[in-house]
Amino acid sequence: SDPPMNELLLPVGESSTERPTPPSPPPESKIRRMFPYMFTGALGAGIFFASIYGAGLTFAQAICVLTIYLAMTAMAAFNVASDLAMFSASVLLLATDVITREDFLQGFGNSSVVCVGLLLVVAKGVEETGALERLLKFCLGK
Repeated sequence: SDPPMNELLLPVGESSTERPTPPSPPPESKIRRMFPYMFTGALGAGIFFASIYGAGLTFAQAICVLTIYLAMTAMAAFNVASDLAMFSASVLLLATDVITREDFLQGFGNSSVVCVGLLLVVAKGVEETGALERLLKFCLGK
């Protein structure tokens, strides 16, 4: 019997069931990947300048608004760790004289901040040793 018409057009040794994989799409350009972040940055700058000139905020208040915006954007868009984002925000407020050095250091000396920090260290230790998993296996069975 004669081969189908579409197989007549293929080179010798290939059949219509063997199709080459299509080329992968070109990688997305860096500009295109960064556009949402650039747009967010431009929006934040617009909010910052509008808050200074339009809403009658003082410089310190406007810096606070910008700092909160930058910290939230860093955590949401760039997956920056929350402790790094908040520490950077505190340093920015300190550098612009919005908060004093005493306020900056007093925040880290607060007993609740120290307790949370110690609790995070203990939690990481329990996670790394696998002690909690062994306890749960013992209590709940396999």
